Amino acid sequence: MIKRILVPLDSSKYTESAIQYAIMIARKHKATITGMTIVDITSFDREEEFVPVGKVYWEGLLEEAQIGKLKAQLQSVENKFEQICAAENVNYNLEESKGIPSEWILEKAKFFDLVVMGMRTYFEFDDKNSSGSTIKKILNHSVTPMLVVPEKYGDIKNVLIAYDGSLHATRALQGFVHLAGILNFKVKVIFSSSDKQYASFLNTNLKDFFELYNIENFEFIHTEENIVVTIDEKHYKQNDLFVLGAHSKNAIKEFFIGSLTRYLIRQNEKPIFLGL
Repeated sequence: MIKRILVPLDSSKYTESAIQYAIMIARKHKATITGMTIVDITSFDREEEFVPVGKVYWEGLLEEAQIGKLKAQLQSVENKFEQICAAENVNYNLEESKGIPSEWILEKAKFFDLVVMGMRTYFEFDDKNSSGSTIKKILNHSVTPMLVVPEKYGDIKNVLIAYDGSLHATRALQGFVHLAGILNFKVKVIFSSSDKQYASFLNTNLKDFFELYNIENFEFIHTEENIVVTIDEKHYKQNDLFVLGAHSKNAIKEFFIGSLTRYLIRQNEKPIFLGL
């Protein structure tokens, strides 16, 4: 059961999408959505040992004006969040923070059942025209399940779970059943391996496991093909949500986590439920 959902808020379309997905889940689970705005002022940290007095004065005025502008933008985001949640009649509250976005989100996420946020983030104060690195940092360190969403909201009916028996994939699976038990999704689990005996074991046990959480519309798919190729060619278009686990939090430093996650985020069309 999902009771607390955290939605970090920025001024992008991704946040509007995240709010809609959070509302869909909150309505079914009778959960509370917490919208959190973060004033990121890290770009103003001065590294110079000596700064002329006059320069400090004018930079201070500029910084104050820019922070004031950002706060006004965030106030608009908060107002929109409240209006949408009130109109949809879901429980919600707002929190404001100041500092490094990824650090605040990671700390707050420890006390929530689910984090819902965009595949691109725009918290960074110094560049509002390009997405920042917040999402990558969170994926590398979060312990809370995440629903990472595209720019446009879409209804979820068909779900594909990529499962390989690993610890992180199992965490994703376990987190997903608590989310999906009352949402009436059609669920498929795809297992990519040459081990037919283990595939048979998984099929039997997953069916029993899902039935306990009222997930009865279930199909198991065993393939020996590459998982990314298989999903791309046979399963991507037919599914509305993908569930997968992060294979390693340390090995992947350049972008997100794992080839399948990178593929799905590059597509930027459908949400991903990640067990971390």
